[in-house]
Amino acid sequence: MKTLASPAESSLPRDWWQRSPLLRVLARLGAQFAAGLRRFLQPPLVLRLDAAEPGQAPRLLDEEGRPLSGWRARGWAWLGVRRWPAVVVPEELVLRRTWWQPPADEKATAAAALWRARSESPYAADDTLFIWRAEPQAQGQKIHGVWLSRSLLQRSALASMGQRVVWLVPNPADADRYQFVPGSGWAALQRWRRRWMVLTGLAWLLALSLTAAAALTPSWQLRQRAHDAQALWNDLAARAEPALAARLALTTALEAVQAYDQQVASRPDPVAVLNWLHERSGDDTYITELELDGEVLRVSGFTPNAVALQQAWSNQPGLAQITATRAATRSAATGKESFQFELRFAATPVLTQP
Repeated sequence: MKTLASPAESSLPRDWWQRSPLLRVLARLGAQFAAGLRRFLQPPLVLRLDAAEPGQAPRLLDEEGRPLSGWRARGWAWLGVRRWPAVVVPEELVLRRTWWQPPADEKATAAAALWRARSESPYAADDTLFIWRAEPQAQGQKIHGVWLSRSLLQRSALASMGQRVVWLVPNPADADRYQFVPGSGWAALQRWRRRWMVLTGLAWLLALSLTAAAALTPSWQLRQRAHDAQALWNDLAARAEPALAARLALTTALEAVQAYDQQVASRPDPVAVLNWLHERSGDDTYITELELDGEVLRVSGFTPNAVALQQAWSNQPGLAQITATRAATRSAATGKESFQFELRFAATPVLTQP
């Protein structure tokens, strides 16, 4: 559907940004996105075209002038889509002409049709409304052009139609393909569509906001719970610091006690060692020096026979090893031999029960 309201040039000036391939691609993507968003938010257009003869039912048309029937004709009304009244331009106000043009792209075709409309219009330039439709052919395309006069439309009965949309048929052979005529009715329809788009966009924005809020609320609650738990933990750690310090001190003391107990348990009992020496030494044996270092007992003294004493002690249970650390010598004064032994106990000697 092609509608040219004035014979002004339609080609855009070549701006600086059009020389950049990247900017052209971005501009094209932005335009496609905006067009898709507009199509998504734009309400469907339903036009009610009154019958030409009394008694006939009005026709429902879409934006392209195609008839609406079935569920689409009823469904849009259930959704609150307004049925805009439309009226056809009388044939006495229409100047038609059909010509053939060679194949070309859309911009070149529009430029050629506009040039033809400007050069062949019987009306003044600011009074001309030109509407056209291209019909593809085998070796080109057929252009159906319609000229209208603004002043004639204002003086006709169409001026009192209010918000009725004024339509006409560019190609009489295709009577079901209507095209709109710019005017107050079409402007009112466009304002209504813009309001619908704004309200629909706000409704979608509200729905998406509520959906995002519903999706983010559990995460936000979990995050808030984690923050609260961390704050409670920090407060509890500050209040429990003295108790933790006391517990650490107690643990350290217990470890020291356990280490002491283990060390004491690994050493022979000095009382048991003294009793062991007393029970296994004769009356003629004298101990002059005694040193207990862990499991090792160093003992020095005098005895009639140092070798016999060493042999007697080595046969006692619980003694792991006995070594003479110095050679035995006999004293001329006492007649006894001096000895120096190093004894290693396998376990604490057991006291002999009386």
